[in-house]
Formats: sequence, structure tokens, C-alpha cells
Amino acid sequence: MIITKFIKTLNKTEIGARGMKDKSVAIPSSSKLPIFPNNEFEVITLESGKVDDRYKIRVDLHGAGANNQLRIYQLREFFEKNDAAAGDRFIFQIHKNGENTQCFIGLQKRPYVILFLYNKNKGFDVLNPELFDDNCENGVLSMRLMYEGEEKNVVVKYSLSDSKRSDSKGKTTFYELKVDDDGEFFTKEPKDKNSLNDKYYVEIDLGGKILRKVITAETHVYNLGV
Repeated sequence: MIITKFIKTLNKTEIGARGMKDKSVAIPSSSKLPIFPNNEFEVITLESGKVDDRYKIRVDLHGAGANNQLRIYQLREFFEKNDAAAGDRFIFQIHKNGENTQCFIGLQKRPYVILFLYNKNKGFDVLNPELFDDNCENGVLSMRLMYEGEEKNVVVKYSLSDSKRSDSKGKTTFYELKVDDDGEFFTKEPKDKNSLNDKYYVEIDLGGKILRKVITAETHVYNLGV
């Protein structure tokens, strides 16, 4: 049996927080999942495997031309039943045993993780602002966290409110993020090639007291033999 496991850290668009009617998950081309567009099939939840926890999902392309992106659609019922939030991890597994293939979906809840999306021109967008606000004092988050193996003083504070794009509805609040020994905030430009801003997402794990760069999507393949 060959098991292909795809893990995706969810953002606000995928859980429908931006007003999208459907809820779907983007599949980066680098994931190399053995699935194809215009395909609908049944999946079983990893948590239980019960018959009543089966869902119909659809894989299709989103966008046009060079912007085509493979997405898993029809996840609204599953996400709403499991109260999916930005920062949670969506799991999609394909079990292939000869000619037989079975697919599974799951959700790893991470209620103590604050997820940030970096905008190179404006700063950091907080994707779960309620949790962020709960850990702020006078609008500033300041705490000792492990970062790249060392304990650092991390400060996140308001930078500006602005539209993300010219077609955006309303304004987004952006923040500056500072790690103590750098002497300045990470804002519009990274200091060097190895700076925090090279990664699109970063997260604060409140349970483990860790600040880390985020790999938003990853794929693992396991060959269990015959």
C-alpha cells in the first residue's frame, strides 16, 4: 500500500472568513498530489472512519491560464462541523492498494496558534485576530518566545490600516513584528536573505512558547509494501 499524505495550514480564505460561499483548500503545484481536476469522489474522516462521516468532495482548477490552481472543493460541511479556524491543519490522505484507492480527510485543531500572513509592502496581517487580541496588552503583544533555538523577546504592534489590493473591500490592520536582538522591526523590507520576512507565513505557538516560520503545505509519501 502507498499512502500519500497532504497537510495544509488553513488561511482565512479557505475557511470562508472572507465571505466565500464555498470552502476549499488550495493545492500548490509543488505538492505533486496524484489527483486530477474535474474529479468528484467520496472521502472518510480520519478521526472516526464511520459511515456517517463520509463526504463528497471535488477537485478542480481555480483561475485561468498561468494562474490555474488546483483546489479541493465542497469542504463547507466538514469545516463547519469541525469548527475549522485559520491556523488549523487540513489533512488529505490517499491510500492506494493495487487497483483500490480510498481517500481520507482530517483536521488538526490548533487553538493556541496565532497565524500571521506577511505583506511585503505593509507588514503582517493577523489571521485569527480574536486570539491575538486576547494575548495583547494595550494593543501590543509582548512575550518571551523560542525562535530558531534561542529564547527571544518578541513584540507585535500596530503599524497601519490599509487595503490589501486596489479591489479589496474595506481595510486590513497590519502589524510590525520585532525579535529583540535585531534592533528594528520587520516591516516593509527584509534585512537580509535569512530574515523572517523571506517566509510568507509565520506563527506564534502560545502553548509551546515558540515563534516559527511556517511551511503552509507539505506532502509525505509512505510505501508500506504489499
